[in-house]
Amino acid sequence: MFYDSYDKKGNPLRSWQARNLYPKMIKPAMVLKNGAPKVLEIGYGRGDFHKVFMQMYPNAEYSVIDANTSICETAKKNGALNAYQALLPSFPEQIAKESFDLVVMNNILEHLNNWIEAEKVLAEKLKPVLKENGRIIIFVPDYLDCGKDFFDCDYSHSFITTRSRVNKLLLDCDYKIIKNDYFRSAFNNFRMVFWLLAKINNLVFGLILHLTGNLWKRNFLYKCKIAFNRCVFVVAEKK
Repeated sequence: MFYDSYDKKGNPLRSWQARNLYPKMIKPAMVLKNGAPKVLEIGYGRGDFHKVFMQMYPNAEYSVIDANTSICETAKKNGALNAYQALLPSFPEQIAKESFDLVVMNNILEHLNNWIEAEKVLAEKLKPVLKENGRIIIFVPDYLDCGKDFFDCDYSHSFITTRSRVNKLLLDCDYKIIKNDYFRSAFNNFRMVFWLLAKINNLVFGLILHLTGNLWKRNFLYKCKIAFNRCVFVVAEKK
């Protein structure tokens, strides 16, 4: 099954990061502050974003698309209204009948094969199901900062994502950029401090990985190594 190797534990900072990062992503994206916003998350993963979002908007109608069947089943168990199994750029037919206030693509765009697929998803698949002034959250690793880890951390990373590439793609797909930022873990301030921390962190854990090889908690150490790599955060609105 596609992506059965997905690490359900995530990095050691996972729970803390979810609590501190996701509210910073959600707040600038929400137009509908009250009522029951309709949300579509593409790529459910471990369900952390869903959990945080429902704490902030408990009346939200939350739907999910994921390529992995077992992850879709988990989403339903966690309370998702709908969970569809599909591998982008293919979309489930049922989605075409829906309309959403918000679409979330958290670490998803980089898994598409190329800019042609990315443009198809953003322009042809998502825009028709977004309500007027509906918004999209895009959160992706920054290739300029991650370097070889961009590909090494995930075999399905194919489309190179940077701040400039994502923004230009959204503009060409006729979206309006609302928010544009960088994050390292849950931090988007003191940029030089966290840049230095990321370099030291990468060096220290990279050295430990080199010395220990495959003999001692390699996956744990690798997650520590890339924990402070820079990510791009963009909120865009349908024109």
